[in-house]
Amino acid sequence: MLPALMHATQVASPFHTKGWVYEEKYDGWRMVALKDKGRVRLVSRNERDHTKRFPHLVEALTNLKPASFTLDGEVAVFDEELVSCFEWLRRAIGPRTGLRHLNHGDLATPPLYMVFDLLQLGEKDYRPEPLKARRKALEKLVKGQSLVLPARRLMPNGFAAWTEVLHRGWEGYVAKDPESSYTGGRTLKWLKVKVPEYRVNAGSTIPRRCRNHYEEDDAAMNDPGNWFALLGVFGLFAIAWALTEINDTLKGIREAQETLATSGDDL
Repeated sequence: MLPALMHATQVASPFHTKGWVYEEKYDGWRMVALKDKGRVRLVSRNERDHTKRFPHLVEALTNLKPASFTLDGEVAVFDEELVSCFEWLRRAIGPRTGLRHLNHGDLATPPLYMVFDLLQLGEKDYRPEPLKARRKALEKLVKGQSLVLPARRLMPNGFAAWTEVLHRGWEGYVAKDPESSYTGGRTLKWLKVKVPEYRVNAGSTIPRRCRNHYEEDDAAMNDPGNWFALLGVFGLFAIAWALTEINDTLKGIREAQETLATSGDDL
């Protein structure tokens, strides 16, 4: 059984709260990585096992030194501009097992596991610890990995972070209280803001850049092959991921009121 997952509350507008951190919101598939006595499972929030869909991620997680851990994150794919898209991921995975190959020239990565929290490591339950301690342990755990990465942290100012979101074409950001513990259910300690242009369709958010490629992806999704051919260019993505930064600030946006999300849970 999965631990009770923590869910962000959606608010209407970007904001800044002193001391909070801002993370990129991925257009991906939320997945919990469970490792017990060296055996890894990837389980969605509705407790369905998807381990066989992502053998390359299972291998990467298996190779991490601790014999047991519980991670919370999202599986996502990215293009050369570091934009994630759930539709590309959906078309990349088979109906039950394995990966398909998308002949999409803009994609720079295979499915990656973007981890935003650490719940358990070895015998220690990290959930009562503040986020800043969990993040520190998480970064140490995945240091040097290329397929399992910590969620990207944005500018420390919420308005500057939102400028980066708009500039990069991302789905939004999640603002978090670094002093908060990990508690199950909807919380006001994690607040998510989405770009208005994103729309819900068949249970997933679909940005315009994804929709523009639907027809060509439909024709390519049944081609044989696998994602490992993309790893040759992944080094360029990793460098861009590490070096990308923006100095613009966004002023004059009023602080968002805290309101419960009206839509369903995130993917």
